Amino acid sequence: MTDSAEAEAGFEYLELPELEPGERADPLLIVAAIGERVPHSGILTKGEEFAEYGKDTSMEHARPDVVVLATEIDHVRHVMHVAQFYRVPVYTRGLGSGLSGGAVPSRGGIVLDVSPMDRLLSVVPGNRSCRVQPGLTVQKLNELLAEHGLWFPPWPSSHDIASIGGNVAENAGGITTVKYGTFKDWLLGLKCVLPGGQLLQSGSSAVKDVAGLDLTSLVCGSEGLLCAVVEAELKLLPIPPAIGTALYLFETDEQAAQAAQAVMAGPVTPRTLEYADATVMACVVRQLGDEARRALGEAAESQAGALIALETDAHTDRDALAQLEAIEQILLGGGGRRIGLTTDRAEALKLWRVRSELSPACHQLGEFKLAEDVAVPRHRAADFVRELKLVGQRHNMTWLNYGHIGDGNFHITLMFDGEDDPRIETGRRAVGDACKLAVSLGGTITGEHGVGLSKAPYLSLQRDEEHLALLRRIKAAFDPHGILNPGKWL
Repeated sequence: MTDSAEAEAGFEYLELPELEPGERADPLLIVAAIGERVPHSGILTKGEEFAEYGKDTSMEHARPDVVVLATEIDHVRHVMHVAQFYRVPVYTRGLGSGLSGGAVPSRGGIVLDVSPMDRLLSVVPGNRSCRVQPGLTVQKLNELLAEHGLWFPPWPSSHDIASIGGNVAENAGGITTVKYGTFKDWLLGLKCVLPGGQLLQSGSSAVKDVAGLDLTSLVCGSEGLLCAVVEAELKLLPIPPAIGTALYLFETDEQAAQAAQAVMAGPVTPRTLEYADATVMACVVRQLGDEARRALGEAAESQAGALIALETDAHTDRDALAQLEAIEQILLGGGGRRIGLTTDRAEALKLWRVRSELSPACHQLGEFKLAEDVAVPRHRAADFVRELKLVGQRHNMTWLNYGHIGDGNFHITLMFDGEDDPRIETGRRAVGDACKLAVSLGGTITGEHGVGLSKAPYLSLQRDEEHLALLRRIKAAFDPHGILNPGKWL
C-alpha cells in the first residue's frame, strides 16, 4: 500500500451540515466546522495576529474571514474538506515572506497557515535525501543537516524566513542558483492535499522516476493554485569543505554586466555571481558607514561603483582559490578592480555584508519600495542593464538594480517618499515597461517571486490567451470548484 493509500484509509471525513439551496456559508459556520477537528487555539478570527495574515511583504493586502494554524496533515485535510464542501476560498500560507501577494486572501475565506508544521522528519545520508514539513526554513534545515555533513543547496536571500513550502510554491531561486539551480531541481517528491481533503503523493525516493506525468514539477511553482504542500522530499549534497569569496568594483554598470556575461561564457561556474549597480552601492556605503569602509577600503570614499560579488566552492581552499583566480582574470580584463578575495569564512562574511545589505540600503532613497523581479537570458544581461536606464529616463525615474546576474535575474526597484507618493502610478507604468523589456530580450516578467497579485497586470506580455486557457484547464483538474487561491492571475 502506498503512503497516500495508507493515509487515506486512516482519515475520517466528517459529515457537515448541509446548506439550503442558494444559501452561503457564513464565517461562524465555517469556524464551527473547522473546530470539529482543529483545536480552537489554532483558529483565529480577530486581533493583531489575525490581521497580519492579510498581507505578505508585498504592498498587497486583504482581510481573511478565518485563519487556521495547522499543526498536522489531518488539520490541512479537514480544512480542505470543509472548504470544498462549502465552496469557501483557501489561501495556503507559510511564513509570509512572499513578494508578489501570492498568499494574500484577495477574496476573503480561509488562510491556512502551515508554518507550524516545521519539522525535519528524516535524513537518509545513503540516498542524500531528507523529508521535511513545509514550515521549516531553509536556514534551519541546513543547520539541522550540518550534523550529517549534508546541505540543501538552493539558498534564497531570505533563507532565515523563507519556508520550504513557500519556496516550493514559488519555485524559489536565490544566490546559489547560478551553479545549483532552483527548488524544482532538488525535489524528489511532494505530499500534497487536494481540495476536498484527498492526499496526493508525487514522485518517489528514487533519483530517477518517470512513472507518469511529473506532477512534482507541476506543483512546484504553482503558487498555491493546485494543492497545499504538506511534505517535501529533497535531494542533498555533502557540505563543500572550501568556499572562496571575492568582490570587484567597476566604473560603470554596463562594464560590470558585460564582465558577468564573460564569466558565464567562461570555463568556471561560480557558486554565486551577484550584481549591484552604482546607485545601489552608493546607498550601501551610506547605510553601512565604517563597516562599508572596512569592506571596500578606499572605494567607499568615492561612492564605490558597480559591484560584482562571487563565490566558488570546492574540496580544498586551493581549488576554491584556483577557481576564483580563473574568474578574476576575466573580471580584471573587463575593467574590474578587486576589493577582497578570501577563503576564510570570517573574512568572507565581512565582505558578504555588502551584498546582504543591498535591499535594505535602498531605503536610503525613500521610505516606500516598489520592487519587482525580472529575468533575461544571461547573455543579454548587459543589454537589460543599459536599456533599463532608458526606461527610467522616459518615466523620469531612477532605477536601483541588483540581483543574481549569474542567472540573468534582476531585482529592479523604485523608491518613493511613502505609500501616498503621487509618483507611484508612474512607477507602475515604468515597471510594466521594464517587464516588456525583459520579455523582448527573451526573458520573463518574474524569475523567482511569482505572479501573484503584483505581476498579474503584466502576464499578458508573456503568455497569450491560449496558453492561459490551457493553464485554467489544468487548474480545473486539481481544483474543479476554484477554491484555491482565487482572485489571482489564473
